[in-house]
Amino acid sequence: MSFKVITLKDAKRIIANFSEIYPDGIIEEKEFDSLPDKYKIMRTEIFKLCNFNLQDYKFDIDFGLNLYEYLKSYSEFSESVAADFGFWRYLSCRVVPDLIYKRHGYIPEYYYKKTVRMYLPTMWWYIHLTYQGSKEATKECLLKFNTDYIVNLVERTGKGVYPEITRAIFKELNNLDENVIHDSKRGNQSLFRRLMIVNTAKTGSVNGVVEGNVNEYVYGLFKVCGVELEKYG
Repeated sequence: MSFKVITLKDAKRIIANFSEIYPDGIIEEKEFDSLPDKYKIMRTEIFKLCNFNLQDYKFDIDFGLNLYEYLKSYSEFSESVAADFGFWRYLSCRVVPDLIYKRHGYIPEYYYKKTVRMYLPTMWWYIHLTYQGSKEATKECLLKFNTDYIVNLVERTGKGVYPEITRAIFKELNNLDENVIHDSKRGNQSLFRRLMIVNTAKTGSVNGVVEGNVNEYVYGLFKVCGVELEKYG
């Protein structure tokens, strides 16, 4: 299966049209009749991944994990495809625009306008960069956090973010007491934001993955931010 893409201009036109005809976000199924059969199936399957009884961050995590696992079922899907925002624009605007409406309304940033806000790729990358080896372990880890962590992590994907490092960071964060995780006394910034700032500064000259010292590297990040991980086992 080769994945379809659409341009920014086409995405803008499609969402503007839907917002005018269906201002309540309830898009008639006839609008999806022209989709290729494989995308009709994908539309049905992606909607099955949603638990709309969950709110905000819990919905995001539940849906993001399900979407991540679902897309892995396509052998052609890869990190390279995930980096193609034309692919995500097609899914967002042509395949499941009404799903995104349920979470964010017709705000263009979540469909096509701003890559670090587009809902579907944001959720995929958040799960990818925090994955703990299984769906269950990742969910248990991420439920301790909130939507701020999604933004703070995904907006850095273009600045040399390595999955092995971010996954290790979240693993260690999950072992900390919540008062330590959410402490913002230092410069009015959370521990995670401080960690990512230090990591971004270091990855220009140091790649903990290449050097094979991910855990040592991550321990060093926490130490710079005033947290001795040894105290937490």
